[in-house]
Amino acid sequence: MLARYEDAPALLAAVGREGGLPMAVADQVLAELVRVGRDDVLAARIALQRVVPGLVRAALRRTSGRHERRQRVFDDLVANAWLVIRCYPLERRPVKIAVNVLRDAEYLTCVRPARLRSAGERPVAIRAESRRLAPCGLDGRPEDHADAAAELAEVLAFAAAAGVDRRDVAMLGSVVLGGRSTGEIAQRFAVTTRTVRNRRVRTVAAVAALMAATAAA
Repeated sequence: MLARYEDAPALLAAVGREGGLPMAVADQVLAELVRVGRDDVLAARIALQRVVPGLVRAALRRTSGRHERRQRVFDDLVANAWLVIRCYPLERRPVKIAVNVLRDAEYLTCVRPARLRSAGERPVAIRAESRRLAPCGLDGRPEDHADAAAELAEVLAFAAAAGVDRRDVAMLGSVVLGGRSTGEIAQRFAVTTRTVRNRRVRTVAAVAALMAATAAA
């Protein structure tokens, strides 16, 4: 399907980067791009470029009145969007792909870290009528809700058990699940920020290749 497009700008237009396309039409091409992107860095980068405008808007919205944090938040959004794209569960979420990538990246960057650090939850008595309600997690979501961060945590744990370097997996997990900045991770692991970025790209590629091989088995 992708062979009919001559270059990256043509592909970006076909996945709806410039708007004007029905979502179903754009999703068809974007789905193929994401599928190929599990093993192909160039395809994944084009998919990432598709959602960059949305990531910019998210960074602006999340740093309103805190301009000094804008670049850092945007960098983290891009990193998380890259991970979401490389591990995107296409078979389970085949529509609204760009929207899902944006939502997952924003959740991992701006929502999940705050919830992980929260210590304000307190046990309360359960009223009798509440017992009829479906069980929910601390964030108010039903327990059967597919949590993107939880799924990513399972993927990273599987990757470590399957032989992906545990130090690199821990570094990646600290970024995408722990909400740590590149600088914080570099200090914690006693490496440079460049090393953190390089290992993050390498580990994402290794995890994506592992998941693709597992799915094909």
